[in-house]
Amino acid sequence: MSLRFGMLKTLSTPRKSLAALCGPVLALGMWSASPLAHAGNQLPIGDVNAVKASWGIVQIDGWAIDPDTSDSIPVHVYLGGPAGSGELHDLGYANVARPDVAAAYPGYGLGHGTAYNLLSTAQTGKVPYYVYAIDGQDASKHTLIGNGTVNIPMTNKLPVGSFDGAAGGNGMVTVSGWALDPDLRGGAIIPVHVYVGGPYDSGEGHDVGEADASRPDVTAAIPHYDSNHGYNATFLTARRGTVPVYVYAIDFQDAHSHTLLGIHNVTIE
Repeated sequence: MSLRFGMLKTLSTPRKSLAALCGPVLALGMWSASPLAHAGNQLPIGDVNAVKASWGIVQIDGWAIDPDTSDSIPVHVYLGGPAGSGELHDLGYANVARPDVAAAYPGYGLGHGTAYNLLSTAQTGKVPYYVYAIDGQDASKHTLIGNGTVNIPMTNKLPVGSFDGAAGGNGMVTVSGWALDPDLRGGAIIPVHVYVGGPYDSGEGHDVGEADASRPDVTAAIPHYDSNHGYNATFLTARRGTVPVYVYAIDFQDAHSHTLLGIHNVTIE
């Protein structure tokens, strides 16, 4: 339950220039910038912009387009080997807004990104990955849009955060601070549990929800984390008098793991 602090391991494939992709293809007349403006089925195109990993999780950021349609298409990821031998993960449809892709490929719309989809895996160490864009008309056809190796840590990073303050009232307690799980890009939004009168194994327990309130000061101090990791909660309690209040941040991947963010004494009337 000790406080730990660390950055998410980032392994990125080089981001291909959209102009570089678009220009030569259009110049060769291999496909049109407008859907259905050509004869025959054309295979998907796309790119993997970044791959990030933490214990038990791989995150993929990229985009995929089927030149035959403006509809979003599925993306599949294989860990440990290519299609047919690796561990299959279906990312669903690449439908997250990517204005940069839309600008390079007019006529296809905004929704063709994958936006750091989460993949759960038991694999650790240096693991090869293969990312495929699946054809919109024939699911048996696909394009390998990116592959490489990602280092998946063998250990979990515990949550980090702060218990900034507490106040007692008429049968009530108020707590505030911030908490996040550093294993995800920008920090994962996680639950916060509060115990009044003792620690988690003896105090009166309260689940005060997720730490998702705006805390721009956290981002200002730690730029690689998002700003929506604050908590500020008021709840009823049966305890009276001056008692300790314990606040715990609950791990994103393993709810049995947690970090004690701090202890404050409050007086409850």
